[in-house]
Amino acid sequence: MTNEIQKLQKGEITLNDVQEKIITIQSTNVLLDSDVAWLYGVDTKEVNQAVKNNPGKFPEGYIFTVQSSEKQELVKNFDRFNKLTHIAVSLPLNPIKKLKTH
Repeated sequence: MTNEIQKLQKGEITLNDVQEKIITIQSTNVLLDSDVAWLYGVDTKEVNQAVKNNPGKFPEGYIFTVQSSEKQELVKNFDRFNKLTHIAVSLPLNPIKKLKTH
């Protein structure tokens, strides 16, 4: 994770870095709230607050909560999700740019 933080601080995030964060949940390619926060260099709670404060910017169904069974599957398949302490919000790729205007 330290390498990722250094890349973010230096503005050296590549397309490959972003693509590695994309996962499929409910047949949709998504980034979890924690990964969106990483991309913007903010805390996850800030991303969730932006989503909460701007519900009209996101079409119905574009924001969804990862179910417990999906969280368990994420942890099983991806080591980086072992640290999840709560069920994350998932953001399909198209509306992520809308967070910039929160």
